[in-house]
Amino acid sequence: MKLAGVVAVLAMGTVGWAGEKGQAAKSVVTVCLNPGANAAALGRAEATATQILAQANVRLEWRDSLSRCTKDGGGIVFTFSQETPANVHPGALAYALPFEGTHVVLFYDRMMTTARSGQVPYIAGHVLAHEIVHILQGVDQHSESGVMKARWTASDFADMQRGLKLTQGDVGMIENGLVARATK
Repeated sequence: MKLAGVVAVLAMGTVGWAGEKGQAAKSVVTVCLNPGANAAALGRAEATATQILAQANVRLEWRDSLSRCTKDGGGIVFTFSQETPANVHPGALAYALPFEGTHVVLFYDRMMTTARSGQVPYIAGHVLAHEIVHILQGVDQHSESGVMKARWTASDFADMQRGLKLTQGDVGMIENGLVARATK
């Protein structure tokens, strides 16, 4: 592996996890967001996103300092939009820049109008996970079902309290994306 690849792996925080025999190495990914007044709702959202990414053997490390990700490099940076214009990604709750590999914008105002108040943390967690997966995969591709579905239905929103799943295809693309990120 090239020296740059080794540095990228270290910057991303890929580590081996001690555990059961045959257990795959777990990738650690730093996610930075500064939720401001939304911190209470996003605590549960972070836990939900963490559970979802664990399905792909990825551990998320959350930071509340955006500068930590940009200074250290390799992290995923979330910013929040509180007053999203209707013509910016119409109907979307967030968007990622998967080819750039770092930035995500979460439309918090749209989330608040989409969900009942008790659902916001679960929906936010699924949105966080969905956009993190785009960044890790390095593509803008969607699945027919689960977390990576392009448009969630009312039934999907109702199922979010139990947790939507990643498909095997999603997991495989995350694994490929992590390898590609490590060799950049």
